[in-house]
Formats: sequence, structure tokens, C-alpha cells
Amino acid sequence: MRRKLFFLSALIIFLVCIFGLGNSVYAKSYRIRKAEFDVHFLEDGDVRIEEAWTIFYDGSYSRFYKSFPPKDISDIEAYDSIVLESVSIGDRTCKVAKNSTDRVAYTYENKNGELSWYYPIDSGSVTFQASYVVKGLMKETSKNTVMAWRFVSFGFEKEIENVEIRYHLPDGVNLSLRDINRSGWTNETKDGCFVVSNDWSPSSDLLFVSVETDLDVIEGDLDYVKKDNALKLAKKAMKQKEKEESKSGSASNSAVAKLGGIIAAVILGVSLPYILSKYSPSGGRGRGCSGCSSCSSCSSCSSCSSCSSCGGCGGSD
Repeated sequence: MRRKLFFLSALIIFLVCIFGLGNSVYAKSYRIRKAEFDVHFLEDGDVRIEEAWTIFYDGSYSRFYKSFPPKDISDIEAYDSIVLESVSIGDRTCKVAKNSTDRVAYTYENKNGELSWYYPIDSGSVTFQASYVVKGLMKETSKNTVMAWRFVSFGFEKEIENVEIRYHLPDGVNLSLRDINRSGWTNETKDGCFVVSNDWSPSSDLLFVSVETDLDVIEGDLDYVKKDNALKLAKKAMKQKEKEESKSGSASNSAVAKLGGIIAAVILGVSLPYILSKYSPSGGRGRGCSGCSSCSSCSSCSSCSSCSSCGGCGGSD
């Protein structure tokens, strides 16, 4: 009897912990070890971006995805279109997943401004790559030529341990860092590239970078913009988003805790009376005893002669 009572009590405690605290028993996680971006300047203000994400998984996952920034956030960030050139995982080229049943290893989807790589994995390190051309991204102001791009757009929830952005310089072009929405970044020119990097853990979400060069060094016709308010708008939008997420997160946690407490109370309220009536030797009566007058003088209910006329007692355990 005591053994059964112990296991039932342990089960109740386990359920209280699960529902009351809202924790998952089967935890899994992943870390973004590095994000690398290679930027190539083309004619007429077009830019080719090649990116590679190295991720370590601990647990079962099947997809990695990122969002492209909208086309109309600000004048300086505006572009005409994004032309996806290639998608790969490791050294293997991915094929397009035409529908949900095609989402197997080494496939991808590019829908509604979101690029998804599909690769089922239980644990280990994987590198996801993509190459695309952003049409009409370079802009001219009254003083210089500017490229402003959100390498990580809104809604990206994981921290990136290391970021490196390499701007490949055409002959006669020198770049300088114009704006970046985070501190702690370094920039230098090496091996024919202007490199912006950070070897610590940046915050998740938005990574906005703009660089500038002299006028008329990029071939072709570039769009002219009067105002460069991209960084101000980016920071304002990011603060608003963080404020909204903080409110929704607090409300969500509170709701989970309340729901867990209700579920735990219901389980406890339903189970406890049953356990006490079924297994506890309360009042000297045995399991299933209906409490007849014949047991009034029995302190341990061991099927003694006093119970011979009682049909409810099933004996002690």
C-alpha cells in the first residue's frame, strides 16, 4: 500500500512541476556559431550577397530560416527586387520544395520574403548558404554613394556568436563605415575587402549596416535620395518591437503559470480523495471497507472475526 501511495504521490508532484512551471521535459537547443556575408558591387546599383550560417544543433530540428527586409522601409534601404541565385547546405546544392511533402533534406523554399532551408538533424554542425542579387540597392546622396542593408532583419530571435561582413572592393573603390545599429564592431581593409566584424555575442534581431564611398565610382545609373534616415528609423522600430515583445512575453508567462496552477489543482483535487479512500487505513478500516458497525472496535482491520459479517472489506495490503 505504501509503495502505491508513494508512486501516486510522485506522479502528482511530477504533474504539478510540468504544468505549474511550464517547463518542457525534452529540452533542445541550437547555437549560431557564425554568420558570414560576402558583398559584391555590380553595375546599376545592384549588389550580390553571399551568406553562410554555421549552426550547432543539440536536439531534433528540420528547418533553418531567415527573412529578407521589406523593400519600402526607408528611401536609403529601398530596392527593386531580390533574385535568388543559389541555395546550398554544406557542399550540396538544394532543390526547390514545391509543396509541404517535398520538404526533405537538401530542399528550400523562398516564399513571402522568407528563405527556408530543410535539413532534418538530431545533433551536430551544419552550414546553410545562399547567394542572391539585390536589384537597385546602391543609392546616391548629394555627397556620396551609399549601401544600407539589414543583414539580419526583424523577427530573428537567436544570438549570433560571430559575424563577419566582407565587402569586396572594385578597383578604385574605398569604403568607410557609415552607420551600424550596435556597438563593439571593428572594421578594416584587408585582402581586397572592407571587413566589418564582431567576435562577441551580438544581441538577436536587427543588424543594420550602411557603408559609403565617393560619388561616381559605381558604374551605371543609381537612384538619388535626399534623406538618409534609415538608421534612426531602424532603431526606433527595434525599440518599439522590443517593448511589444516584452509585454506579450510577460502576459504569456503569467497565463501559463495560471493555467498550470489550475490543472495541478484539478488533478490534486480529483486524485487525493480517491487515494485517501482507497489506500489510507483511516479509522482502522481496510481497503474497500464500507464502514459498517462491525468494524467499530477494530484498529487495524486484518480480517478478524469482528468483520466476518461485513461484505465490504477486502483485507489489508
